[in-house]
Amino acid sequence: MRLLCLEIKRIVKSRLTICMIVIAVVFSFLLAYVPICFYNCVNPSGDKEYLSGIEALRTMKEIRSEIEGEISNEDIREAIACYQEVTKKYGVESEYALPIEGKIETNKYQFLFWRIKEAYGDENGLGANLNTLQVDELEEFYTAVYGHLQNNMRLEQEKYPSAQENALHMYERVRVPYTYYVGAGGTVLDYEELLIFLILICCTVVVASVFSTDYQNGADDIQRCTKHGRRKLALVRVLTSVIISLAICVLCLGIWGISTCIIWGTNGMKTSIQILYSVISLPNLNIGQLMWFLGICGTTMIISSVCLTLFISSHTSRNMISLIVSIAACMAPIALGWVLPDYIIDYLKALFPAGGVGLQNGILYDLTDFKFLNVGPFAIWTPYLIMFFVIIEIPCWIGLTIRSHNKHELR
Repeated sequence: MRLLCLEIKRIVKSRLTICMIVIAVVFSFLLAYVPICFYNCVNPSGDKEYLSGIEALRTMKEIRSEIEGEISNEDIREAIACYQEVTKKYGVESEYALPIEGKIETNKYQFLFWRIKEAYGDENGLGANLNTLQVDELEEFYTAVYGHLQNNMRLEQEKYPSAQENALHMYERVRVPYTYYVGAGGTVLDYEELLIFLILICCTVVVASVFSTDYQNGADDIQRCTKHGRRKLALVRVLTSVIISLAICVLCLGIWGISTCIIWGTNGMKTSIQILYSVISLPNLNIGQLMWFLGICGTTMIISSVCLTLFISSHTSRNMISLIVSIAACMAPIALGWVLPDYIIDYLKALFPAGGVGLQNGILYDLTDFKFLNVGPFAIWTPYLIMFFVIIEIPCWIGLTIRSHNKHELR
């Protein structure tokens, strides 16, 4: 325990570690604040056409206060009726062509329009034209949603009935009716993904030199002559790196989460993710739960990546080489996503500890998508696949790191 405390103190007191922690904390506050700057809504009164920031959020809460809560079939019918009445009034084909006055009239239901188009779309996946829907003859909304999921899975997994069955089984656990409250939206979760990526880079920089520094300056030769200078020292350094990385994750994600709740309000966290993403998204989660889930998954992937970085550091006698290779390992899934087709990278990235951390290929997009890995009669949802490899790689990299450090003098 004493050796562990001394090692934690040694790493935490270094200027590099302090710098990385400060950068991560600053970005935690910044990325919690930035999304509200881009939030806007039409101004129902006043000189300006649009409001932004906190003012827009308050106005939107007033406009949609009556529809907040569970989205019923009656709400869907009212939204369609409003859409048809306003587009007919202004002689336009869609809500995008409406003048500012028309947008004010439809603002209460605007968040539902795409969800309705999706649910009542045709069998080929094309969205419905809301102006042609007969309100009095419409199928019940959540029945239409289930039918759309069946059609969607037949289109995407035509040759794999097990994937279709698994998707339907997962969706049966989704709570209906969906709920909606004005608050944090999908953009906020994109910034959480970005924060997780930045924390990953900071943690990688902190631990990349844990072993290589002593190899480089020759201190490792002296340490190996001591009683605990081999396996025990390696284990202590691994535990130290994991503890510090975990602390950085908890600190930064905690700051981001608390700041986000203060800015957007906790009530908005109860919105079903099906309202903000696809109406047939498979996870039974609301926005608040998805934030927690992303934080836990992101932290696990960061710890797995840290363990890989320690393995690289235990093999390398130069700090710069260790850092470059470690950063390259973190960036590999993103870089491969630029050059490889989706049907390959979707599964290949699962082999990387940081495969679910990224700006365009993060696990958030897997959670809201319908991709399955089909192996014979089995179909595995890609988020399950990614997290399975991330978790089993942690003890593997730890064991290989200790073994590598123990045998370093033989090379």
